[in-house]
Amino acid sequence: MHKARFLLEAAGMRCTEVGRLAADLTDRHNWEPGEAGEGVGIEPRSVLIDASCLTWEGQQFQGKAAIVEKLSSLPFQKIAHSITAQDHQPTPDSCILSMVVGQLKADDDPIMGFHQMFLLKNINDAWVCTNDMFRLALHNFG
Repeated sequence: MHKARFLLEAAGMRCTEVGRLAADLTDRHNWEPGEAGEGVGIEPRSVLIDASCLTWEGQQFQGKAAIVEKLSSLPFQKIAHSITAQDHQPTPDSCILSMVVGQLKADDDPIMGFHQMFLLKNINDAWVCTNDMFRLALHNFG
């Protein structure tokens, strides 16, 4: 049995075990420095499915093709990120709910904070992202 799946199905699973697993998945699949459209977003193409949903700055997208199209069309050429904090919890139905807070730098823009919350589900021994919400941490006091 796949180790990650076993961890989630084990009786009495602790939040710390889920945290380690989810942090590893987040570190491997989160924003990677590089060209726009390459690794942009918490889930690269390999962890999206046709039922996946993304809310990006209030805009909603459903399905792998629509999400990949949105992430590929973002208006920057280069991006880098730094994760400040991440929290993960197991759900009663063996998923992982995750929240990531960090900073990103796109092209020559100033560094901006971001918040991202997503749900990971193990389907056929593979982790997929079924739901993802992303917001820049911008404040408008005007």
